[in-house]
Amino acid sequence: MEIQHGGKRHRWSLASPNREAAAARAKEIYLFVQANGWEMALAKFRPQFRKEKKQNPTVGEFLDELKARADAKAKTLEDYARAFRTIVAAVAGIQIGGRGAAGTPIKRGGATLTQ
Repeated sequence: MEIQHGGKRHRWSLASPNREAAAARAKEIYLFVQANGWEMALAKFRPQFRKEKKQNPTVGEFLDELKARADAKAKTLEDYARAFRTIVAAVAGIQIGGRGAAGTPIKRGGATLTQ
């Protein structure tokens, strides 16, 4: 089932092969969303997806969360993570490769960074 409200859309499995039970559950969720909004509905009907949002996650924390939630092959996620880290390094002005201030290589994740 898919519900759209307030410019957001979410999908739910109704977890029932019985049409009447599934329809009753869909109605319950829909009416709850209408009355209380998405945040409360997600907390009530999908508590496993409700986590405290970190204000400024690191690149590593973001990628860890992505890996935990994404439905993709590990190799694909690794390739995307490598590309994302390269883009972030370029935007932040971090040179990939080389040596740090003390003359030692700086290794983080899969790339060697120079600060």
